[in-house]
Amino acid sequence: MKKFFWFAFIILLLITFSGREPLKTYRDMFFNKVESVVSESWQQEDRGVIAVQREFTALTENLGVGQQKLLNNAAASRSSILEYRQTYCVNQEFNSLLFGEVQQKSCRIIEKHLNQLQDN
Repeated sequence: MKKFFWFAFIILLLITFSGREPLKTYRDMFFNKVESVVSESWQQEDRGVIAVQREFTALTENLGVGQQKLLNNAAASRSSILEYRQTYCVNQEFNSLLFGEVQQKSCRIIEKHLNQLQDN
């Protein structure tokens, strides 16, 4: 029991202090492993939304605050993601904050997870 306690304690410490680069990759690998172990029925409902949010977060790391807010709002729910897709990817409307490469990347992210988003 004592070994399990220390193991759990070390994992919790690792998760807590893993926001910086040396430990971030291991934290992400750990979370991905846990996600793969969790049953499919538990994940099914929001899997597409979570995947889009995760990739939008990675995309917006080097963007401005306005662009981050716009993409975070777009990824807030399944309906907002599909609405964003229709407006900026299908209709290709111009947005002064998102244009060019950023808009193309965000559309590719949504298209990659479109089957998961539409299955719900």
